Order: sequence, then C-alpha cells, then structure tokens
Amino acid sequence: MAKKIWTVALEDGQHTIELEHGYISGKRKICVDGTPIKLPPESANSFLDFGSNHPFKIGSHCCIIHIRTNGITFSFDLSVDGRSISTGKQVDSSTSVPSWV
Repeated sequence: MAKKIWTVALEDGQHTIELEHGYISGKRKICVDGTPIKLPPESANSFLDFGSNHPFKIGSHCCIIHIRTNGITFSFDLSVDGRSISTGKQVDSSTSVPSWV
C-alpha cells in the first residue's frame, strides 16, 4: 500500500492530508488533519484501477487528490484551489468539488 502525505499552509494554519492507496486492492483512505473523509463506494475498484479524483474542502478551499496511472505505476498529486501542490501550476481537472462536500 502506498502512502503519500502533504502539508499545506493556509490562512488558518497548517493542514496535513494523508492518502493511502492499495495498488492491488484499489482501496483508498484519505485523512485531513487525522480525520478520515468519506469516499463514495465506487472510488475503490478491486479489479481495474484507472486512477481517480477525490474532491474535498478545507475551510473555503477546494482540494482534489489526483491519482493517475500509466498502467504500471501510479502517481499522486494534491491541488488546492486548482493549483498543484507539487508543481505550483494550474491543474486541469474535469472533477469539481460537489456541493455536498
């Protein structure tokens, strides 16, 4: 199981976002400041994992964890308000944060 941790400084302080991703099982676990966020059941596919986007909010900030694959390996990125934490560039994502988040 892969684990990725990001620390993000926002106006209300630092926040820690953790992702656990099962390469084989496809299961995902996301925690924000130690609190798990609820993921839809279809977010884990134990047979084929083509990657996914997982939107959530921290205060008024829209965040998305992006899981991508080339068919062999996976890469992970976090965007906050549409900007990648890794690259600082704008992230083109077709997934917006649902109103229920």
